[in-house]
Amino acid sequence: MSKNMMRWTLGLLAVGCLLAIAAPAGAEMMDSDDFTWKYEMYLEPSDEDLDSPPNGVKDFTKNVKNGGTGSADPVTGILTMDGSGSASKKIGYTNDGDYQTWRLDPNISPTNGWTFETRVKVTSSIANGFMFQCCADDGGTGWLAISSGGQHWGVDHVALGDQLNNADAFHVFRVAQAPGTAVFSVWRDGVLLSDALSSGYGTSLNRILFCDGGDMWGGVMEVDYLRFTGGAYAPIPEPGTLVLLATGLIGLLCYAWRKRK
Repeated sequence: MSKNMMRWTLGLLAVGCLLAIAAPAGAEMMDSDDFTWKYEMYLEPSDEDLDSPPNGVKDFTKNVKNGGTGSADPVTGILTMDGSGSASKKIGYTNDGDYQTWRLDPNISPTNGWTFETRVKVTSSIANGFMFQCCADDGGTGWLAISSGGQHWGVDHVALGDQLNNADAFHVFRVAQAPGTAVFSVWRDGVLLSDALSSGYGTSLNRILFCDGGDMWGGVMEVDYLRFTGGAYAPIPEPGTLVLLATGLIGLLCYAWRKRK
């Protein structure tokens, strides 16, 4: 192989690896630490007013039914949502009021798109477990369902990825709506599962919510945080992933050097 051909090959491999882990074409990357709205679960979201200055309206409304519970631990910062034992138990948090953060933020719109990220562990689940749903002004609906055994999209329950265990540890999920479209991308632990998902629900409601889904869903979910912002952003690759990529590229370079000698 010629020197120029080897350079082109290595360059294309490097670009391909980075694109594979990072983002759909044209998407920027941002760490969720820099998102506008951050709920860290030392308090229940229904006890927080993060507007600046506070506007006197709690950012989320807590909804419970038939013994469902939600409880934040002020020490660990973990919110435990328990809808186990019966599918009739309900627990959820909704941000859909006119004076709650999702509607108040002008940057969250179909024109700009939006991104949310959550870190969760679903220790047990009934059917599809728990649902995260977002929509901004008829821009299509992001609908991610997370169970102990996998993740699905929309009312058609489209399976995402082959990583099925969400009960073994906390996992980070990110959903982004592409600006000006009803096209959505989903990542799990920084790995892109899909960047071509259509609206997951037929009715577009201007809200963000997370709950145990419907009358046949439920289980126990631990939530470390929920963060959201205007604009569509891919996650920044973890340092470990970048190290693996660099190691692979160095290996290719060493192989190419040996072949030259």
